[in-house]
Amino acid sequence: MSVYVVNYRGSTGFGQDSILSLIGHIGSQDVKDVQRAVLTALQTDNTLDPKRLAVIGGSHGGFLSCHLVGQYPEFYRACAARNPVINAATLLGTSDIVDCSMGFQYSYDQIPTAEALAAMLEKSPIIHAAQIKAPVLLMLGGRDKRVSPHQGLELYKALKSRALPVRHSVGVNCPLHQHFALWPRLQLLPDEVTVMWVLGEVTNLRHGEGEKDGD
Repeated sequence: MSVYVVNYRGSTGFGQDSILSLIGHIGSQDVKDVQRAVLTALQTDNTLDPKRLAVIGGSHGGFLSCHLVGQYPEFYRACAARNPVINAATLLGTSDIVDCSMGFQYSYDQIPTAEALAAMLEKSPIIHAAQIKAPVLLMLGGRDKRVSPHQGLELYKALKSRALPVRHSVGVNCPLHQHFALWPRLQLLPDEVTVMWVLGEVTNLRHGEGEKDGD
């Protein structure tokens, strides 16, 4: 199994200009960077199987993972996301940070405009929920003050309500889990769950080749 960790524009390591380039382009620039990196890897490494691709991530990585399976529904076999932002519009007022690289000025003492909320929704993974086909595993922190577990539950309910041919589970919704694990021992559980989930989906240990049922 090969693991690719993509340093998309807006992440760290390439200077402040690279970081600032993501503001206002979240859900597009970063998603396309990751997809382009995966396509490049497939073109340059013939040991990779394009039919057994999975995407995993936590926090913004979870946001990207859910975007990728929604924007490229035929490309990925499975998705595992931990504490992902699913709907930036509903994140407002519930997070301990008020900006998610959306490019809008926001503070708790003012109500965002309808236009700003609509733009936030457009940049969120929830907008692509109806296109998702890959099985999705959500791991949510019960005491997450950065990204409320209700974010992940929005996607869970959206998928379930559409009776999509996906297997979707909410896992590790433990009150001890915050946005990041407090102790290394707590980190091991979601990591192990992710590995088992991905291996089960991409190697057909969990399902046959046919359509996947909802969980």
